[in-house]
Amino acid sequence: MKNLFKNFIGVTILASVILFGCQTEIDEPKALNENEIFIEKIENPDPRLISYMEYFGLKGKSIEKFNNDFLVDGDLLITNQDLSIFTEKKRDNEGKKGLTSENQQYRFQNIVSYTPNVIRRIKYKFASSVPISGDGGQWRTATTAAFNEWNSIRNSSLYFEPTTGVADIEISGFFSSGSGIAAAQGPNGLGNPGSQIYINTYYNYLL
Repeated sequence: MKNLFKNFIGVTILASVILFGCQTEIDEPKALNENEIFIEKIENPDPRLISYMEYFGLKGKSIEKFNNDFLVDGDLLITNQDLSIFTEKKRDNEGKKGLTSENQQYRFQNIVSYTPNVIRRIKYKFASSVPISGDGGQWRTATTAAFNEWNSIRNSSLYFEPTTGVADIEISGFFSSGSGIAAAQGPNGLGNPGSQIYINTYYNYLL
């Protein structure tokens, strides 16, 4: 079971480094009782979100409001900042002549940037909403193990290290019986990793 959750968290971490979407079945949305987070289904999504999803080939079978941002298919977090950056880049490209779909795709590749032959260190930290011990404490263990597994990859230019100070990625907990196990924001389009990973502590009983 521990390996199962470490693998799942590993996939969620990957989402914060390379943009992709996974399909997850979602029950009726519920107000959350921790961290003032609220999930609510959206009938008429923001047009910017629709354009963003179409560009990256996201199906969006389920689109929900997640605080002031958007949760797509239960596990991909798209922020308003993501949409603003995307819209600005799209507008800039449309104003230039001679651009092909191929080099436009290059401009929109949402991956974490790095300098060749230089290790980029990405700092992560846990919010207090992720249990330190007891019920749910294994989330920290599994997440740390997943980061360490990434760091063991040979010739990787990205290295994740924990911090208690300013972090590039913050891992927070929330509680909802109607959502998936975890959700993550993809890279923001400016070469930085997704800054938020959310773990659903409703699933503590599976640990």
